[in-house]
Amino acid sequence: MRYRLNEISNQMKPYHTPFPRREFLKSVGVAAAGMALQTCLPAAETNSATAQPKSSGVPKRKLGRTNEMVSIIGVGGHTLALARSEDESIRIVHEAVDAGINFMDNAWEYNNGRSELVMGRALKGIRDRVFLMTKVCTHGKGKDVAMQLLEESLQRLQTDRLDLWMIHQIEKESEVEAAFAPGGVIEALELAKKQGFVPISLGKSRLRTETAGIVACHTINLVNSES
Repeated sequence: MRYRLNEISNQMKPYHTPFPRREFLKSVGVAAAGMALQTCLPAAETNSATAQPKSSGVPKRKLGRTNEMVSIIGVGGHTLALARSEDESIRIVHEAVDAGINFMDNAWEYNNGRSELVMGRALKGIRDRVFLMTKVCTHGKGKDVAMQLLEESLQRLQTDRLDLWMIHQIEKESEVEAAFAPGGVIEALELAKKQGFVPISLGKSRLRTETAGIVACHTINLVNSES
């Protein structure tokens, strides 16, 4: 996408855009985010029947087989913590929520935990207005480690629950086998849901197993089995 946008930009240099550069970049960014979401979340409902009216702000879509409606654009915790100051990070979150963005993404290891800390402070008082997701970063370790990381994530995010908990960055077939083995991280997802900390848990594995030249990208829907 980066190279494609650069190519488009080079093609447009001899011309003048009919509207301000900031508005043009905003339009390109929204379009790119929409295309990325369509590619990465094929299980999500994307037809017009599940979308909220445009007047409600950023459009929302039904999340997979759940009844949750999430914005098509989210706030990424990794880059959120890279703002010039914590006050600016908080302002970004507040303005995003006011604009109708309710999907908040994070991970236990982003910026050595600072991403969750900053997002937790930003969501103070408005937690119920967002769909909060974070990812567990066990990297091959099992259930006990995962539950400890969950406790730390909840403390940093200043909440007693997550809306979605995912496994971060599983890249090898052996790591998938370890996750599903007795005492593996999959058991932590099931336990967290049973204990009420997480209503939805997904094991997201970006498998890069090259078999006959095929790179597989695999998303495992583990314990959201209400339907």
